[in-house]
Amino acid sequence: MLLVNKEEKEKIAGAVIQPFVVDAPAVFVCCLDRSAYTRGLVEKRMDELVQSNVISEEAAGYIYQRKMPEQVEDVVIPASAYIDLGIAVEQMVLMAAALGLGSCWVRLFNPQQVHEALNLSETIEVIALLPVGYPAETTPPRPRLSRDQIMINY
Repeated sequence: MLLVNKEEKEKIAGAVIQPFVVDAPAVFVCCLDRSAYTRGLVEKRMDELVQSNVISEEAAGYIYQRKMPEQVEDVVIPASAYIDLGIAVEQMVLMAAALGLGSCWVRLFNPQQVHEALNLSETIEVIALLPVGYPAETTPPRPRLSRDQIMINY
């Protein structure tokens, strides 16, 4: 996650369609880093987890056996990374709400323009923007489906 300052928000203004994004007091640029998925870095992280007794050497061994690219250029970001990023962003949304702040996932923007405007490393992939601030208005909650409508009992 990258929290952009006022000057950086002005740089990304041309990449977004909704003006509230750059009007928000805080905007997080949510990214994935391809370099995190190379063999060398994955093995380093696994070693750290083994040393911290978070996972066993046997579990790390299974991961070491997986085919992983050596070079960043060969990395295909796994689907699980996008899910993990989504979980992290949603936790930020929940924390913002707990603090009385509003936020909004934004996926309708030009990620390449944001990337260039912020002069990000080539290994970084911009996934979402998360503007955060005090809401200008209070809106009523949207209608929700009942539990019976979303759960299937077997």
